[in-house]
Amino acid sequence: MWSCGRAEAPMPPVFRVSSPLGLTVYLDATGWEHIQRRHPEMDDPAPLQATVEDPDVVYPGSTKKARLLHLRLGIDERHPRLYVTVVTGEAGGASRIVTAHLQPDLAGAGGALLYARPTRR
Repeated sequence: MWSCGRAEAPMPPVFRVSSPLGLTVYLDATGWEHIQRRHPEMDDPAPLQATVEDPDVVYPGSTKKARLLHLRLGIDERHPRLYVTVVTGEAGGASRIVTAHLQPDLAGAGGALLYARPTRR
């Protein structure tokens, strides 16, 4: 984009939250645009935020070492039998949401379980 020689100010995050692993996780405008373009069923950032703040499980990604998968079943009320999967990657001391999608199971989770939500009574 043409900007008269001045650097453009960075876009503020769509949201920034803490995960149960103690990580600061954020969704920026670029990530949100990617999600909307590639996964149009994910048309609201609220289920993504809820998934990162209170996931059922967190696993390392199976394909890229610095990625984490945050999964939560049924958080999107339109798809109660699907997991919302939020993929994060390290970005300058915080974790940036790279993508998010729906899936029917825990496929794609690799390695040892990093977090499981405590059982609620």
